[in-house]
Amino acid sequence: MPNCRSERDWSLTQDIPPFFILRYCRVMSVCHSTVVGLLSICTALVDDSIQPHVIRYDSFLVKLTCAIVLGYMCIDTLLLCVFWRYKGSLLFLFHHIVTTWVLLTFLVYNNLPYFANSLLIMEVANPFMHLRWMMGRLRTSKTSLKYAINQSTVTVVFLLFRLVNAVLYWKGTYIALQNDEYYGIELTTIFGHLLGGIIFHLMNIYWFWKIWIGTVKMVKILMGVDKKSI
Repeated sequence: MPNCRSERDWSLTQDIPPFFILRYCRVMSVCHSTVVGLLSICTALVDDSIQPHVIRYDSFLVKLTCAIVLGYMCIDTLLLCVFWRYKGSLLFLFHHIVTTWVLLTFLVYNNLPYFANSLLIMEVANPFMHLRWMMGRLRTSKTSLKYAINQSTVTVVFLLFRLVNAVLYWKGTYIALQNDEYYGIELTTIFGHLLGGIIFHLMNIYWFWKIWIGTVKMVKILMGVDKKSI
């Protein structure tokens, strides 16, 4: 059974802020990633102009989604700094700075909408990752059905929308580089596209490695191989 302790217990027994602060941040993140993920999927499905060879294109949906992410990044970065002692992470701060820089170049110059949407669609995996964090905070048993379903979903969705998506991203990059118009766009956009893509996909490989370890550990627990982690 989950150990649902009160907010007062969390603040008194652990070196973290009252539970509602972290819970608020995660709920906000779930809402943000759900909206952004759905918008980016809709963009990929309904806008035929979002293609790797299209260099300059003013896509309303891409700009809207970029604006939502930028607003969220500003708020979350502020919370990250204010509650640094409790939720601060250099990796996430670096991630937020790079995300803001890359998406801002796409938003301002209306270049490379395919690659902007490719980065945005990675948010599809985030709601399940945040749910896993919440289950961990509530000490949900790793042998429970809901934990197993969510952990499996995290692994599959992360693999599809982040790692497989990375392959499509760089395949599209090869196509874009064949277009002479690519070399006429702003240098900041080119750096955001290439360097930003490298940074994001390296971080995704690192995070997937950690997710995979957690999934393997969960399977061992369910099979009775690793009883110490229950």
